[in-house]
Amino acid sequence: MVLALIMLGVGSAVCGSSQSIASLVVGRCVQGVGAAGPLSLSIVVLADLFELRERAKWIGGLNGIWTIGSITGPVIGGALAKHVSWVSSRSVSATQLWAKH
Repeated sequence: MVLALIMLGVGSAVCGSSQSIASLVVGRCVQGVGAAGPLSLSIVVLADLFELRERAKWIGGLNGIWTIGSITGPVIGGALAKHVSWVSSRSVSATQLWAKH
């Protein structure tokens, strides 16, 4: 889990500081691998915490939150890229990650 969070942070930092599309793609790849850890672990924790009858409800809720983020994220990112600049919008992910600590 710690390794996944480190990879997520490093990938976010690489994305935020990238000066070319190649480094942006590499950063997104590292970030994606790192993001798989917390997502997988959250499902494992929910499966461990709740009985089988309630498990589907909670995992469904988690997937609903994931769906909302998947829909609103590109919309917000597109608005930032259009109205601010795509260069400054790259660092939003890294800023959110470090602000939580």
